[in-house]
Amino acid sequence: MGKMLFFRFLKNFVNAFISGIVLGLFCIGFVFSMNSFISYLCLGMGLLISMLYGYDSFLIQMPYVLENKIINIVEVLISFIGNFVGILLIALMMKLIPSDVLVTYNQNLDLIEESLNNLNYLYILILGFLSGIIIYFGINTYKKAEQPIARFLALFICGALVTYLGNIIVPFQMFYLGAFLFKGNLVGKFFTIVLANILGELLIPLLRLLRGRIPS
Repeated sequence: MGKMLFFRFLKNFVNAFISGIVLGLFCIGFVFSMNSFISYLCLGMGLLISMLYGYDSFLIQMPYVLENKIINIVEVLISFIGNFVGILLIALMMKLIPSDVLVTYNQNLDLIEESLNNLNYLYILILGFLSGIIIYFGINTYKKAEQPIARFLALFICGALVTYLGNIIVPFQMFYLGAFLFKGNLVGKFFTIVLANILGELLIPLLRLLRGRIPS
C-alpha cells in the first residue's frame, strides 16, 4: 500500500512539475507582452494546456478538494510544490540570460515589481479572493460544458479577467518570486495571495455543500 501511494504521489509531482513548466513559459510570454492583447491570453492558455494534457495544477485541483476523500488534500499540496518547482526553474533560467538580450523583459519586470511593492495586503486579499472565484468558474465551466468552443472561451475569458484585475493569482506570483529572487516583502505577499486564491476557489464549493444540507 505504501509503495503504491509513493508512486501515485510521484506521478502527481511529475505531472505538476510539467504543468509548472507550461505555466512558467506562459509567464514569460506575459512579461514580454505585458498590457497587450496577447498578455490577456497567457493564463487561460497555460491552464488549457495543463487540462488538455492531464497535467496537475494546484489551481485546477483546489476547488474539488471538498468533494473527494482526504487523500486529495495531500495531492493538492504535492501539485502546489510541483507547480512551484517547475515555475521556479523557468524563472531562474531566465536569470541566466544576459540582461542586454532581455531589455523589454527586464523593463516590464521592473514595472511589475514596483506594482507589487505598492500593493497593500487588503487589496491583495480582495483581488486574490475574487480571482480565485473567477478561476473556479473558468475551470468548472471547462469541465461541464459540452461544446469545445464554450470550454475554451470560459478559460480564456476568465483568465483574461484575472489578468485585468492585476494577475493576483498563484502561478504568476510563483514566477515573480523566482524572478525577484525571493525578496523579503514579496514573500509575505505571495503567501497572502495563496490564501486569498484558496478562499476564493473554495467559496462556491462550500456554498454548494451548505445548500445540499438545507432541508427541502
